[in-house]
Amino acid sequence: MSQDQINMLVGILLMLMGCVYIHKGYMAFIKGKMWYWQGFLPFTLLSPWICVLPPKENSLIKVKEAMWVHAFFGPIFFFSAVVALSCGADLANLPGTKTVNAGFTYFLPDKTPFIVFTKRNYNVQFPAIVSNSKKLAKLFFGNTVGLKSQDDLTPFSQSSGSYSDAVR
Repeated sequence: MSQDQINMLVGILLMLMGCVYIHKGYMAFIKGKMWYWQGFLPFTLLSPWICVLPPKENSLIKVKEAMWVHAFFGPIFFFSAVVALSCGADLANLPGTKTVNAGFTYFLPDKTPFIVFTKRNYNVQFPAIVSNSKKLAKLFFGNTVGLKSQDDLTPFSQSSGSYSDAVR
């Protein structure tokens, strides 16, 4: 097999995994469910991306249903789907990352691309995240509430008695 045929096969498999990640993202983001393998810890950490089929009875694959699955794994699976679909399309000689970058940059060619993929060594880079890392850090970790040390967050102070006394 030539390198182009291998790239085509790997690209089709990546696009198939991207479709699986869309389904897993739907299950995590909308329904709050994810499947994981309960066993050896390193495999358990990677298992949400590997377990494709729902668990059967008496198996090591378990279902986790919680609110943190909505918030944490839903976006991660959709991000994984975008990366897998776009890189797989590039390997299959389709405009995958070009289309994703056009969508994320509002079709403006002078903006920093979101995903850069090189076929030669299967390298994925995210220059938009790197160039905006300070803004993202300020957004996620910055002090946006503006509380001062003298601000009182409760309707009573420690010296005035109990909460039930303050409510009466």
